[in-house]
Amino acid sequence: MIEYFRRINVTFGEATMKNPTEIKEELNKYADLVGSIRILSAVSISAANDAASYSRKLTQDYEKIGRLGERCREILRETLFPIIRSDSDLSMEVIDVLQDFCDLLLDPPSGEELDLFLLFEVSERLLREPLLIQDKNKYAKQLNIHISSCYSNINRVSRVTIDKDIPDHYIKDGLRAAKIACDMLYDRELYLSLSDDGKSHLLRAARFYSAIYDTFYFTDEDNVLRFQALKDSIKLSEDPFYTDNTPNYNWVLHKLRSIEHMGQLTERGNRWGMTLDCCKEICSYLNVLKEAHDSDPEIVKDPSGIPL
Repeated sequence: MIEYFRRINVTFGEATMKNPTEIKEELNKYADLVGSIRILSAVSISAANDAASYSRKLTQDYEKIGRLGERCREILRETLFPIIRSDSDLSMEVIDVLQDFCDLLLDPPSGEELDLFLLFEVSERLLREPLLIQDKNKYAKQLNIHISSCYSNINRVSRVTIDKDIPDHYIKDGLRAAKIACDMLYDRELYLSLSDDGKSHLLRAARFYSAIYDTFYFTDEDNVLRFQALKDSIKLSEDPFYTDNTPNYNWVLHKLRSIEHMGQLTERGNRWGMTLDCCKEICSYLNVLKEAHDSDPEIVKDPSGIPL
């Protein structure tokens, strides 16, 4: 599995790695600063009474952004980059700190992802770490994070580029992570050895990774693969091996979300060009969703806080 992710050989002279506690404090500070910069970058017109006061507000905020940005660059330069751009293996303590940092960037308290490019780089680095790969529960979590990171970056770059090679990099990396996650998921002996959290991360990865195909660049083959991924996800919720051995997982939500994602395949006037046979099959699945909603409208909501 390790060969899927390449090493980046970058050295930082005599830079000395901080201890895990210091690293965590600095990375938490970075996330806070980036969140503040986002807020300052979105000045509301209601924050000023006239053009002059609005201009002053903009100037003050952008001066503050400059100061915060310098502190962010310092944290990257002195704390994070010497770690993730080093060729040295990381301790489990540092791995845990970086995985928490990924969580913080992907799902901050504000609900809006932070610094997706950096998230991808940190996640990619972690997926090459031998100690992380040996800990299958943490590895499963990082694979799930990486799939979400790739999806979010695909959306980010697709808004501002017409160059297929840019999103294609994230598509390929996300699908590589998804393949590893699915290989782990369908290895039943390995699956039984995982914690509930580890199993949940693999199941959510299997349910969500088809969204990686959601780009302006797609082929008929992509459509087939995307549809099959969602059908496989639904089958998991009907397989006694998985349901019996993961009793605390929300299987109803899993199945309904899979069907919801499937229904999106024909959105925007069937923009992705699903075949007639495929559309008919999707409709048959959507009837299950409609029946569930008609019987209990609350059931299609997320009652448990499980990420969609």
